[in-house]
Amino acid sequence: MRFNKFIFLIFIAFINKTIFANNSILVVVDKNLITLNQFNQFSKGSISKEEKRKIIDKLIIELLEKDYISRFNIKPSEDSIKKELIKLSQQNNIQVEQLQKASNFDEIFKLIIYKLSKNALFEIVIKTEKAKRNNIDLRTNEEIYNSWLKEIKDKTYIEVYEEKL
Repeated sequence: MRFNKFIFLIFIAFINKTIFANNSILVVVDKNLITLNQFNQFSKGSISKEEKRKIIDKLIIELLEKDYISRFNIKPSEDSIKKELIKLSQQNNIQVEQLQKASNFDEIFKLIIYKLSKNALFEIVIKTEKAKRNNIDLRTNEEIYNSWLKEIKDKTYIEVYEEKL
């Protein structure tokens, strides 16, 4: 397993030399990448090193969540997706059809899928973690979930190329 990661890192290093500087690799999270372009979508102008670190952490957590959503084969039902579309349409005082015709609807749809999938992951984690403790846990659900995420993050290979920030 370590050999595969080593080969992967060599491959990433090689690719990194050939990628344009404006989309260079900032972070390797296991076998996933976070690029400068992804980072720049969340950063606005000149920001402190601490703010940059928070953005990187957010992107790492998102990758880890997506990985576990995939591992657990979590897929929201069509009914729950429809409900979210209706809710979003109502919040914006438009018809669902108008929302579906929006130029950024694919992005909106992906965000809905991610939100619903993340909620399902949250429920699975809470249920599993509480079962490990015979349902005796004085922490809030958010504390339990964040603790699980930290544990997952600590076990995951993560390499941050700080010099590119």
